[in-house]
Amino acid sequence: MVEELAPALMNAPAAKSNHHAYLGGLLEHVLSLIGLAERVCAHYPKLDRDLLVAAAVVHDIGKVTELCYETVLGYARRGTLVGHCVLGVEILSRYSGMLDQATREHLEHFIVSHHGQTEWEPSSFP
Repeated sequence: MVEELAPALMNAPAAKSNHHAYLGGLLEHVLSLIGLAERVCAHYPKLDRDLLVAAAVVHDIGKVTELCYETVLGYARRGTLVGHCVLGVEILSRYSGMLDQATREHLEHFIVSHHGQTEWEPSSFP
């Protein structure tokens, strides 16, 4: 399964027209966010570095199936109907068998909340 995800992650654009809207743009976006997570963790050493780096990797993972980019950059039907956040949680569920429940739930939260929708923001973390 990872054999299918890795090439998609390396080739997918991060968006149709906003940021990193070109082949390989998603990986560039993810690497940029990993660098940001590293700098934030260096400034705030009590943060969970592994969790933030993992969140940077998975937050937009649904873009690998939301967008189609073989010939023309656009949205796949399922991408239009469901969106990359739901698709990302589906992908995470396929690959998260070794994660403990708390880590999986935190990563799901990063995926569904990274656009700032208030319905996904917790009042407090346990």
